[in-house]
Amino acid sequence: MRIWALVCLSVVWGGAAMGQGEVQDENMPEHVVIEPPRPSYPEDAADWGLAGLCNVRFSVENGTEVSVDSAYCTAPAFCQAAISSVMRSKMQVTNKDGTPGRRADIVYPFVFTLDRMPQGTENFLRTLSPKTCPLGAIS
Repeated sequence: MRIWALVCLSVVWGGAAMGQGEVQDENMPEHVVIEPPRPSYPEDAADWGLAGLCNVRFSVENGTEVSVDSAYCTAPAFCQAAISSVMRSKMQVTNKDGTPGRRADIVYPFVFTLDRMPQGTENFLRTLSPKTCPLGAIS
């Protein structure tokens, strides 16, 4: 079965402080998204016609090592897809002096919707309370 889905994503560097309109520190390490997260739509979620939102908060250590700190999704069916895609992504953080850097509180928000979803689905999803995803056995 072929699943046509729309998975929208963007990145927020710097966590909540930058999200509130604060100016980025000029000494903050440079960051580059080499390969962005590209989640697969979970087959069970597609079979049931589920849509959902996720926010995955992660860090980049030693320039390129991605580690997930927390994840929240409106439906548990999307947790593994969102977390796994962030873990497979490639990021590079470099200090001003060119050495590998560290960056914490990076958030990737995901919107999982199917082509057949009614107009306004994303707005409805934003009214739902996301639940914490377990981080244990996800790779």
